[in-house]
Amino acid sequence: MASRFLSRSSFVIARSLTIRVAPDTSLFLRYGALGGQKPDPFANEQIASMRSTFLALLLGCAALLTSAACQSTHSSPAVDRHDPEAVLNAYFAAWARNDTNAETSFMTPTYARMFREDADLVRVLSIKLLDEKTSKLWSSGSPETTRVYRVLFDYKPTGHGFSMDTGRYTWTYTLIWDPTRDSWLIASYGAG
Repeated sequence: MASRFLSRSSFVIARSLTIRVAPDTSLFLRYGALGGQKPDPFANEQIASMRSTFLALLLGCAALLTSAACQSTHSSPAVDRHDPEAVLNAYFAAWARNDTNAETSFMTPTYARMFREDADLVRVLSIKLLDEKTSKLWSSGSPETTRVYRVLFDYKPTGHGFSMDTGRYTWTYTLIWDPTRDSWLIASYGAG
């Protein structure tokens, strides 16, 4: 029955609200059933207001979608992968964001499979490149392709930590140069 009241120039917004464009392009708003109520004298103002609100919402959604489409799909900022300290900083930044994909991209495949924990806080306090003699305690790699850093950082796990409690840690990180990935990568790390 309702369909006989609708034409190509009208559409239903909600069950009790119909907007109809009359042949002379004046707009009428009718409330209630699709019966013979009189047109509302303020219909044009109400429809203009509704149209403005709808247009603002539509433009807002379009702006959000455009913004999302223009952003990089990789959440970490550009990193100079030829700089081992930059790779180490990017790793900690990814850990602080709980961004597993970015975090593991800075690690060798062996270490990328290790269990990781989400963190409420990861804050690097210092990063120090160890000299060649001290580095030999952690790695036998050549100085051209291996770097060992001592990192002091604060950590707070999300919830109850699995392997680490809230606290300050000093760990060593060994990075190796991987020519196939054209990047320095974390090959090992641990307390010490």
